[in-house]
Amino acid sequence: MLPPDWLELTLWSAVERGASDIHVEPFADHVRVRLRVDGFLLETQRLDVADAALIATRIKVAAQLDIAERHVPQDGRLTWQFGQAFVDFRVSVLPTLHGEKAVLRLQDRLASSLDLPAIGLEPEQELLLRRHLDMPHGLILVTGPTGSGKTVTLYAALQYLNRIHRNVSTVEDPIELAIEGINQVAMNPRRGLNFATVMKGFLRQDPDVLMVGEIRDPETADIAVKAAQTGHLVLSTLHTNDAPQAVQRLASLGVPLHDLADSLSLVVAQRLVRRLHNCGGGCRQCNQGFRGRAGIFELLPLAAADRPALQAQQFSLAALREHMRRCGQPSLKESGDTKVAQGITVSAEVIRVCLEN
Repeated sequence: MLPPDWLELTLWSAVERGASDIHVEPFADHVRVRLRVDGFLLETQRLDVADAALIATRIKVAAQLDIAERHVPQDGRLTWQFGQAFVDFRVSVLPTLHGEKAVLRLQDRLASSLDLPAIGLEPEQELLLRRHLDMPHGLILVTGPTGSGKTVTLYAALQYLNRIHRNVSTVEDPIELAIEGINQVAMNPRRGLNFATVMKGFLRQDPDVLMVGEIRDPETADIAVKAAQTGHLVLSTLHTNDAPQAVQRLASLGVPLHDLADSLSLVVAQRLVRRLHNCGGGCRQCNQGFRGRAGIFELLPLAAADRPALQAQQFSLAALREHMRRCGQPSLKESGDTKVAQGITVSAEVIRVCLEN
C-alpha cells in the first residue's frame, strides 16, 4: 500500500541525492521510480501497479493539474518545503500505454547556477563571453546536445545582462525558471505563440536583449539574425556537436553568408562531465565516485574584422576550426583535458561526453 507521505519522501530523496529529475513510470506489473543523478538515470523504487492511478493523482493534485483528465499531456509546477528551504519542481504528466508517466524537474538546481563563474568556464573563456555579452548587438549561440547545460549557460548570461537600464525579453519552451526583471513568454503554438511570432512582437517593444530558446526553423533564424543586425543583442541555442557546426547549421536554415558575416558574434559549444567526489572511490554521498557535474566549453569568437575572410571561405568547417585555433581557443576535448589536469574529472568522462551528439 502506498504510504501517505510517499510523494514527500520521494521529493526529499531526490533533493538529498542531488537529482535533477524524478521519473515515475507505470508498466504492466509495477511502477518504476528513477532519479537522474549527474546525467544518469538510477532506479530507486518499484511500486505496486495497483497504486499507479493514486500516484498520478497525488502528483497532479500537488502540481494543480486536472485529475479528471488522463488522455492528454499536462504541465504544471509545485513547491515543496524542506525545513526552512523551498524547492520548486516543474511537472510534466504524459499518458502512456499503462497509465500516466510523470517527470518532475528540480528547479533549484538551475537557480543555484545563475552566475557566470558557476557554470565552469575557464577564466579566459569567461572573460571572452563577458566581452561579447557587453556588446550592444550581435548574435550569441549556445550549442550542444540535449542535457549538455545550454539552458543554465543562457540563464547565467541573462542574469549577467539583467540590469535596470536594459529591456530583456525571452521566448522559451518551456520557461524553466522565472527571473525577476526579465520579460518571459512561454511558447503556445495552439494559440499562435511560436518563436517567430513572439520575436516579431518583441521587436515592436523597444528591446535591448532578446533570447529565443532555440532556433529550429528558417523563419526564426531569419528573425534572430535580422534582430542582431539592427542593434539588438540576441541569444539562442542550436543542436550541433561543436561550435563551427553551428555556423553551417544557420547556413543550412537559409541564412545568407553575408548576413552571418554581419551578425554572428560568438558560438559557445558545451558538454557536462561528472565531477570526482573527494571520497576517492565511492561512498554513500556519491555515485560510483562522482557527485555533481562541471561544464567543458569551446568558444568560437567572430570579430567583425575576421568575418569577411571567413565569408570568402564559405564559412567552411576547416576555416572556422583554424580560426578558433588562431584565436587561442581550446576545443571541447582540450577544455576537458584541462578539467582532468585540475583533478575535477577523468579522461573517460571527457571522451564519453565529447562523443555525444
